[in-house]
Amino acid sequence: DYARAVDPEDSQAARSIERVIELGGQAVLTGIIDHIPDVADPQFRRFLIQRVVTALKGEPQLLTEGLRSMESGRMRIRLEALARMDNFVARDQLTSLLEHPVAEVRAAAVELIPSAHLRGVFKRLAQRLADEPEETVRRGIIQRMDHERLPALGPLLRRMATAESFHRRSEEEKRQVLATLGRCGGPE
Repeated sequence: DYARAVDPEDSQAARSIERVIELGGQAVLTGIIDHIPDVADPQFRRFLIQRVVTALKGEPQLLTEGLRSMESGRMRIRLEALARMDNFVARDQLTSLLEHPVAEVRAAAVELIPSAHLRGVFKRLAQRLADEPEETVRRGIIQRMDHERLPALGPLLRRMATAESFHRRSEEEKRQVLATLGRCGGPE
C-alpha cells in the first residue's frame, strides 16, 4: 500500500507524486482525486489533496466537473482541494457553488469558503440564507457567519427572527437564530 510507505512530511515523496501526475496527465490526476476518499490516513489524504492543488496550477475546472452526480466523499475531496487553491478563480468557483442544485454541495461550499474570503461574499451568503430551502444549509450559514463574527449578522438575524415565516422553522433552527442573535446583535 503506497499510502503507508509515504511519509507526508517527506519532500521527496511529494516530488515523486507530482512527477507521476505530471507524466500521467489529467487521467492520472483525476484518478488520484477520485481515490483520495479511499485513503484511510487523514494526514496522507491531506498530503494528496495538497499535491493535487499543486498539480492543478490554479486551474480549478477539473475539481468542479461532475459534482452534481458525484457521491459525497468524492465531492467533498474536490471541494477541499478547491478551497485550498489560493486564487480568485478557485474562490469564485467555490462561492458559485452556493447556488448548486444539490444541498450537500451548498453546505460544503459554506463550510469551506476560506475565512479571508467570507466578508467579501457576505451579501451572497445573506441572500443564500434568505432563499435556502434546506435547514441544514441555513444552519451552516448561520454557524459559519457567527464563528467568523461577521458584524452584519445581527441585523440579518433580526430580520429573519421577525419574519412572518419564522414560526415555521424547526425548534433547533429557531434556538440557533435566537442564541446567535443574542451573541452578536441583541435587540435593536
